[in-house]
Amino acid sequence: KALTLDLNGQTITYSSTGNTGAITLTGTASLTVMDSSGSNGKLEATGHTGKAIYNSGSGTITVNGGTVSANASNSEAIWNNSANGTIIVNGGTVSSTGEYSAAIYNASTGTVNVTGGTVTTSGGSYAISNYVGGTINVSGGKVSVDTGKAIYNFGSTGMVNVSGGTVEATGSNG
Repeated sequence: KALTLDLNGQTITYSSTGNTGAITLTGTASLTVMDSSGSNGKLEATGHTGKAIYNSGSGTITVNGGTVSANASNSEAIWNNSANGTIIVNGGTVSSTGEYSAAIYNASTGTVNVTGGTVTTSGGSYAISNYVGGTINVSGGKVSVDTGKAIYNFGSTGMVNVSGGTVEATGSNG
């Protein structure tokens, strides 16, 4: 199924802890996040190790507007745990704050495409973490971190391709 979440200027807060998501995708389900109001609606995870969006299937998560965020230690705004899963950021903001958190965590061999919008983190974390062997493509938008790593490619099999946009780390450890 293809689902669309229109934040419409509202805030959805998920405060549970543990490796769960406010929204969990399984199988081939796909999700598009948007904000038709233009007033920066939010989907946020505020609990330790929580996720705003968790993809355990082969679907695609597309962010076209609004904000998807994680605001606690060891949490992620978007977690892709699927070898075939894809994350696309065309607009809006994907962000995290808190120690050991990530705006986007690509835990398997899936793909992350940033064509617009902002992917950012603060507090000693990763804007994008590519953990196993996935592919990160940045062709537009902005990927930034104040303290930590803008893009962290762990392991020797992952790929990072930057052909446009801005990638910056302004603090220490970048």
